Amino acid sequence: MTKTILVLLNKALTSNEGSQHLLAQHYNKSFRILFPVFSISAIIEKNGSLSIHEQYEVDSIIKIPLSSLNYLINQDKLAIIKQIEISGDKNFGLFLLELLSKLNWNIIDHDKILGSKILVKFFIKLNKQLQLVVTNATHSITEYLLYETEDLVTQYEMNDFCKEVDELNNRADILKARINLLLNA
Repeated sequence: MTKTILVLLNKALTSNEGSQHLLAQHYNKSFRILFPVFSISAIIEKNGSLSIHEQYEVDSIIKIPLSSLNYLINQDKLAIIKQIEISGDKNFGLFLLELLSKLNWNIIDHDKILGSKILVKFFIKLNKQLQLVVTNATHSITEYLLYETEDLVTQYEMNDFCKEVDELNNRADILKARINLLLNA
C-alpha cells in the first residue's frame, strides 16, 4: 500500500512542479506520517520525488490521530492543533503538512495507475482535511498570539508607570522628611 501511495504522491508532485521544486530543497530528509489506518515513510530525492524510507530513524514524524477528523463536526481549531503531533524537525514537519495540503490531486491521470481511483478520492478528501488543519493552525496561532499580546503593556505604558512610581517615591520621601521635622521639633 505504501508503494501505491508513494506512486500517487509522486504523480501529484510531478503535476505540481512548484511543490516538487520546494521538496527538492529538502533533499535527503526523511519523514513518517502516521494515519489511523496506515503510515507512510519516505525520503526526498534530488528531484523532489519521494522514495520508500525503510530505516527507523527519520527527520520528522507527523502523527494524525483519528480524533482529528472531529474538526469537520465541531470545528474547534485549537483542539485540532493539539491533536496532531510533530516530533523531530518540527519546522520540516509543518512545511511538509503545508506542502501536502496544497497539492492539486484532481490533475492526476489516475486511470494509468492500477486501483488508484479510490486512493485518489481518498487523497482528495485527505487533502481538504490537511488544508483545514494547516490554515486553521496558522489562524489559531495568530489568534493565540493576539490574545496573549493584549495582556502585555507597551513601552510607553511602562515608562508612564515608572515615572508615576518615581513621583510617588519622591512624595513619600518629602512626607517622611516632614514627619521627621515634626518629631524633632
